[in-house]
Amino acid sequence: MKIIASGNSMLPTLIDGRKYKLHKLGKEDIHIGEIVVYKIENVHICHRVIKIVKSADGSCFYKVKGDNCHKSDPYAVTRNMIIGKVVL
Repeated sequence: MKIIASGNSMLPTLIDGRKYKLHKLGKEDIHIGEIVVYKIENVHICHRVIKIVKSADGSCFYKVKGDNCHKSDPYAVTRNMIIGKVVL
């Protein structure tokens, strides 16, 4: 599966308009430093995982941030929001 980068939040890692391979998420773990594509309110966002928080019940939440952004995204991403990982 391929995605086309849109915008400048992941510069210089991902370039606007270029195609990148997307590995659909299976049962494998998500790690800090990986670039994920997730969906929120019918918008697909491609950002890097910068922190993983485990709750008392064992579920994980992911804090993500664009490489070219000063702040992380204002919400925690859950695993079921993540579509896949970008393969560089």
